[in-house]
Amino acid sequence: MKNNVIKNHKVIDYLYEKLDELNIEYIKTQANFICINVRKNWSEVAQKLLEKGYIVRGGFPLLDTYLRVSVGTMEQMVDFVKILSEVL
Repeated sequence: MKNNVIKNHKVIDYLYEKLDELNIEYIKTQANFICINVRKNWSEVAQKLLEKGYIVRGGFPLLDTYLRVSVGTMEQMVDFVKILSEVL
């Protein structure tokens, strides 16, 4: 389990780095998900991501431009960042 926690933190650190490079705001996390500000209605972006095979959630009160993205494997998150940059 400790090894999985270490891997998860590496993936989250990767996400922080890539989102910073793309100038995308996010809320730092201690969980297995991250909230990302897509700067427009979250449902539009969620639909585009769904068409590319990624299921994300949103609709948090007062955070209507934020997506909730579960942290996956490094390979999944590398692909997710690429797709996210394309749909934004």
